Amino acid sequence: MKEKYIKKKHSPLWGVSTSNLLNKYDFEHLLEYEPEVIEFYNYKSIDPIVAFCSRHHIRPALHVPTPFDKGEFNRFFPTAPGTKEEIDSAIEMTRATIKCASEIEALHVIVHFPTPCPPFSPITNNDIDLFFKKVCDYAARLNVNLLVENMTPHPDFHTPQDYLRLTDNYNLYFCLDVGHAHLLEPRLGVQNFIEQWGPKTKSVHLYNMTKSRYSTYGHEPITEGQKKEDGWIDIEDTLNNIIRFSDPHAIILEYGSMTLEEIKKSANTWKNFKKKAIV
Repeated sequence: MKEKYIKKKHSPLWGVSTSNLLNKYDFEHLLEYEPEVIEFYNYKSIDPIVAFCSRHHIRPALHVPTPFDKGEFNRFFPTAPGTKEEIDSAIEMTRATIKCASEIEALHVIVHFPTPCPPFSPITNNDIDLFFKKVCDYAARLNVNLLVENMTPHPDFHTPQDYLRLTDNYNLYFCLDVGHAHLLEPRLGVQNFIEQWGPKTKSVHLYNMTKSRYSTYGHEPITEGQKKEDGWIDIEDTLNNIIRFSDPHAIILEYGSMTLEEIKKSANTWKNFKKKAIV
């Protein structure tokens, strides 16, 4: 049985998300990043995941929903709150991913909360409990590390303190999405999440973006010349603060989908950046 997260500091696993892939089954392309862990998102079957990771000695991680075979896919679900049907569906898909994670000894499971889709309504303690009690209890029984990823749009639930409310009542850790946090600038930013979450941050979704470009370009690769004064995230400073204040078990590049040539270029840039930037 794999161990739950422990408190002592250690080096994170460096990895990549399947979000990088135009063809989501071109797993071999991700080897350009020399990943120690790959986070898989929205797959009908875990069989190709298990075979690929075993062949290349890579640790899998899962993002809800995996598996998913219910037709049209909305990248924001499952999440909550919502109607009873939406919450029941979110719980079902999250539990299915947790079950898969247990079977393949995945490093963790990532789930979104709250819904980023309007119309928004205040989030009550009952809304939170309806979703998290069932999924966290299930994850604990199966000895699976469940992480909640910070979202941005909901007006009543997006700050570091909002998410810290969850750890008061549930067996839960955090996945820090740096871009989602950066969208809250100038009132809040990535550093607020890093410092306030501290060692409760167990995974990081890393990429670059600016608020003005995000709606068009989404998650952009880390490249040279992305200056803080132009609205980009200071990736070097962010990474070093994450390692200083937090205790992540994984740092995952979550770029948008790219061609193989673009992947090769971004992977080479990333490997060179990491060698220079991490202290």
